[in-house]
Amino acid sequence: MAELMLAADLAIGAAGSTSWERCYLALPSIIISIADNQIPIAQALDKIGASLYLGTELTVTAALISKTLYELYNDHERLFEISKKAYTIVDGKGKYQVFNSMCA
Repeated sequence: MAELMLAADLAIGAAGSTSWERCYLALPSIIISIADNQIPIAQALDKIGASLYLGTELTVTAALISKTLYELYNDHERLFEISKKAYTIVDGKGKYQVFNSMCA
C-alpha cells in the first residue's frame, strides 16, 4: 500500500488509521468517515488543512467527490498546502512516544 501511496498525487480514503500514514507521506487526501469514531479525526484534519473532509459515508455522494476532484485537478498550490500541513502533524516517531508514555 505504501508504494501506491508514494506514487499517488491524491488519495480518497476513510478517516481511520491510514489517515496518519497518508499524512506522514505528505499525500493530500479527501477523507470520508465510515465510523462514528472517525468523525472527530476527520474534522480535525480538515480544520487544520491537512485533509479535505467531505462527510460521512451516508452523506457523501459521487457527485460531491467528482466536484471536489474537479476543483483540485488544476489547483496544484492547494494540493501542495494540504501536503505540507499533513506532513507537519506526523513525525513518524509515534511508537516511541507511546512506549515512553507507557514507561513513564
